Parts: sequence; structure tokens; C-alpha cells
Amino acid sequence: MARIVHVTEFSKGGIETHLNELLIRQSGRHDIYLIAAQQDEAARTLRVAPDRLLLYPYRRHPLAMLQALLHIRRLLRRLAPDIVHVHGTFAGLFVRLALPPGGRRPRVVYCAHGWSFLMDTAPWKRRLYGLAERLLALRTDRVINISANEHRAALRIGIPAAKSSVIYNGISGQEKAENPAARGDAGPEPGSEPGTLSGATEEAGTGDTASAPAVAAADFLGERLPSKPPPIRLLYIGRFDRQKGFDVLMDTFRGADFPGVSLQLVGDAVLGGLACDIPDGVTRLGWVPNAEIGRCIDACDALVVPSRWEGFGIVAIEALRGGKPVIASNRGALPEIVAHGETGYLFDFDRPEQLAAIIRGLDKRALAEMAPACRAAFAARFHAERMLAGIERLYADTLARRPRRRAGRAGWEAGHERGGV
Repeated sequence: MARIVHVTEFSKGGIETHLNELLIRQSGRHDIYLIAAQQDEAARTLRVAPDRLLLYPYRRHPLAMLQALLHIRRLLRRLAPDIVHVHGTFAGLFVRLALPPGGRRPRVVYCAHGWSFLMDTAPWKRRLYGLAERLLALRTDRVINISANEHRAALRIGIPAAKSSVIYNGISGQEKAENPAARGDAGPEPGSEPGTLSGATEEAGTGDTASAPAVAAADFLGERLPSKPPPIRLLYIGRFDRQKGFDVLMDTFRGADFPGVSLQLVGDAVLGGLACDIPDGVTRLGWVPNAEIGRCIDACDALVVPSRWEGFGIVAIEALRGGKPVIASNRGALPEIVAHGETGYLFDFDRPEQLAAIIRGLDKRALAEMAPACRAAFAARFHAERMLAGIERLYADTLARRPRRRAGRAGWEAGHERGGV
């Protein structure tokens, strides 16, 4: 049994889902702790015992970030873990600068959960982010990429291939997803995003939406539906922001008529959100509790994921788990999740008219017939047990690469004994 310390900045969205899957499964195998920011309300709903959750003060200000780094350093010195598993860009920065150089430090496993240098932003920013990740990789034992696309990008910017691995995100099967306790559900926090990635890829700023009022999720789930609902129901789940391609989706529905097709939106504008009107015929449900996400997916015919960039796309595999095809852009990892014509449809993000053509050509029966292939793809590639097995193998290999500390040298300095906090 190894002592594993997970460190994160904010655990909303996809990181929250990922951590819950790991914490539930690792707690019986390893000595597990979680270090998270005090401002991270979602951390308090994660599946970790209260005495195993350690918080550090944090806000995105240079002095506050230095204080966070020093606080994390003190916590790691006291815990003296075998492995520090870091989640997200800023947490990765803090941990790798906090740990001392040399052979006595714990092994560092880092997952960006979406590389910052792949964001659709200014080229100089992407180069700067890439340089930072390349330098920080010198203080990293293993790098987990959540898709082959992320892995190729990591190699291009100079992260060593010997340190870099691909482990797809995974989620529990349907039987556990239907149990709120198994998902760690406590309802959505303000700005939270069940089932989608956030973190380093969010941009500063705020947005709002207008026009279409939010309605109760029960309307979509069939409790107060019109007597003749549209025959094909599309569903979007996520932030209303540029990364998620929300503007492209709204422009598509604003600029074309799709008889017999409806679109429901689960989510809202948060940081980096877009100010835009919701077109007529599009229903905004707002944020819904995690426990309702599966029911919303069950009630739709297909999920739409029109992202500009996407490290992975957990919401897409949630749809596959429910037997629902996914209509997705060809950006990021989405082509690795969606098989065109088998488990959904892909469109060229640079040609949004392709999205309109796909929607116009949808057939309800054809979508339903994709269900077996969707479920098979999920079970074969994206189940949480497969993800955990990959991470366990990576841990074992990482620990084997360097000799363990000698007895009595559990800490970073001679005479420092490992213990709890």
C-alpha cells in the first residue's frame, strides 16, 4: 500500500468527476489524502473522509499564489507521500515548484486535464504555456495525457516520451451512475458543471444569457411536456462559453430552421461565458443536480458537443454510457470518442454548415439504432475500472523506477518521520 496525495486547485466539472472515481476506488488500496483550495466548494462534496481532506488558502494573485505554494509544501512535508498525483495546471505549478530537487522527494504524477497550450488563444500565450510545461516536466516523474491528441501535443512541445502516457478518463457504469451517493452528488455549486471539463481552459470574464428563461428540468424529463413533443430531442450540457463552442451551436439554430428537432440546454454562463440571446425553439434548463444528468441524457435522442478545444469530453462518454449518440466537432479528443456514423457524427468546426447539415439529416430511428454501439464503446474504452487499472500500472512503474527511501528517511530530510496530519 502506497501513500498517495492528490492535489488540485479547483475540482469542478470533469476534474470533480475524475477525482470521485479515483477516490472511491483507491481508498481501499492505498493511504489516500486530497489537498485542495479552500475556495473550492466542490472539494467538500468529493468522496474522501473529512480527516483526509486538507485545504490551502488560495486566490489567483501573485502573493496569494506564493502563499498557496508554501502551504502545499508544508502539507507535503508532513504527509511525506510516496506519490503526489497532481490535477490541473495551477496545482501542477505549485507542487512542482514546492518540492525540492533530488532523489528524496516523492514521485510526481501530473495530469493537466487539458493542456493550456492547446487553448484557442494568442500564439504567444500558447508558446509561453508550452515552455512552462516543458520546464516543469523536468521535475515530473510521469505525465498522464487524457487523450492521444493531448499526448501528441505534449511530445511536440518537448515533454519526454519516456515520461508521457495516455490514460483515457473513465466513469462508472450505469448502475453506479444512477445512485447519487456513488457519484458524490450534493447538487451543483454555483458555476459548477456536471460532466464537463473546466479548470485551466477557462478564460477570464463573465457573460450572461437572455431571451429564453430557464425551465424546470422536469419539463425535459417528461413530467410537464406538451402533448406533441418534437420527434428528435437534442441535448447540450456545459458552460455557455467560447471553449465549448456554444456560440456556434446558437448561431446554427438561429440561422436555420430544423423542423421536428428541439434543443435543450443544461448549463449556464460562468467564467468566460458568452453574452448571447437564446434562439426561439431552444429551451434553457439551467444547471441541474448531478443525479439528474443521467435522466436528461436518457430523455434525449443525441448529445451535441460543439467544442472549439476539448482535452477529453467526459460528457460525451456519459452519453455513450446511456446509449446515446454524440454529435461533436472534430477538435481535441472528440474524434477519439465518437466514431462517425457508428456512435454519432463529427463535423468540421471550421465549417459550421456541416453541423446544420447533420442536424437537418437526423433520423430518430437511426439514432436509436446506434445505442448498442454506443454502450459497447463505453464499456470497452471508457469504464472507470479500465482507467483505474491504467493508473495503478503507472503508479507501480513510477515507484519501481527509483529505489524506495531507506528506513528512517521517509521524509525529505534525515530524521523526518512520515505521519498523518
